[in-house]
Amino acid sequence: MQCLKCNAQNPEDKKFCGDCGAQLKSSAPLSESDLRAHIRTVIREELADQRVVEVEITEKVLGKLSDWAKLLSYFAGIPLAAALLLFGFLGVKKYADLSALASAAESKIAPVIAKAQANSAAVEKQTEMMKSESQAVEDQISKLKPKISSWVIAGPLA
Repeated sequence: MQCLKCNAQNPEDKKFCGDCGAQLKSSAPLSESDLRAHIRTVIREELADQRVVEVEITEKVLGKLSDWAKLLSYFAGIPLAAALLLFGFLGVKKYADLSALASAAESKIAPVIAKAQANSAAVEKQTEMMKSESQAVEDQISKLKPKISSWVIAGPLA
């Protein structure tokens, strides 16, 4: 009898192939227990193949996740480490230290900002006064233009 799986020749009275171990087909009908055993064997073979595929897929997914983690650590870890080194250099050990530094800077800058705002208001007032004075001068020039043009044409004693 020839094995359907590996094509090896086997004796007629054997149920399994001597080379590959596959079940040989016999001409006699299978008994219920043989049929159950055959079904179990086929299911085990299929599940074994499925487990191999699952392991391969899991390995590939873990490889991708590992690559992404490395990339993330490169692009996020390096700037984070640089920030921590900078904070260490500045003497910031806790969030409270950073908050205290910010508060101190705010208290130093607040008077300067207030003074700048006051200066800005004064400059704005002066600008408005200069605009109104400029408008008054322009009005006076427009009133004097006809007199000056007639004086230039007729002469000073006309």
